[in-house]
Order: sequence, then C-alpha cells, then structure tokens
Amino acid sequence: MDTDDGCFVIEGDHGSPEDAAFDEVVGVIEDFMINFDLDGALRTLPPSHNVANDHERHTLFKNFVSNVERELDKHVMNQCPQFADVAQVGQLLESRKDEIDDGVWEFISEGCLDYVTFSARWASVHP
Repeated sequence: MDTDDGCFVIEGDHGSPEDAAFDEVVGVIEDFMINFDLDGALRTLPPSHNVANDHERHTLFKNFVSNVERELDKHVMNQCPQFADVAQVGQLLESRKDEIDDGVWEFISEGCLDYVTFSARWASVHP
C-alpha cells in the first residue's frame, strides 16, 4: 500500500475461510445499505395522499419491505456466489450476529425501516 510516509505491507493471519466469507457478506450488505436509494424506491409507490386507508398503507409497507429484502438477497447472492442459497448466508450471519454492527443487524433482521418512518418519509418524498 502506498502512503505519504512510504509503502507498507499488511501481514498476519487473515483468519479462516469462514472469517473471510463472513467479512465479505457483511461488506456486501453494507454496500447495499450505502447505495440503497430510499427516496427513489418510495417514489415508485402511489402518492401517499391517494392511499387513505390504514390497512392499504400497511399492506404497501409490508410489500415495500419485502421487495427491499428480495433485492438485498439478490445482491448478496450475485456478489457472493460461493453460497448455495440465502438460507446459508442467514445461518452464517445468525451464528455471528454479535460481530455485526447494530445498524446492519437491524437492517437485515428487522427490515430496512419501520412503519412510522416509512409513512413519514413516504409523505415527505411522494405526497
């Protein structure tokens, strides 16, 4: 690696293959989170003022979160082809959840946002 102070090489134990796979998956999820365009995704929904029924709003919310989860799963599987399926990735993450940043863990375990945040953001982005 080249720096202002000169070149240096990082040496040492890079961990097990499982450590490398775990780090790769978490990095891919973080990449997805950073590049996720929430406002753009919300603009694909009908204008919020057109959906007055709470049941309909909640159904849109559940579908929205499911779509984001599907996109995340697809992204992870495309970037990490060494995994046979999403369940295998889930098992790896679950087994090491204490090593995952709280924000990342909430995103993958509880969904990209809660209903209150969804409703407020949807109303502000796509009134």
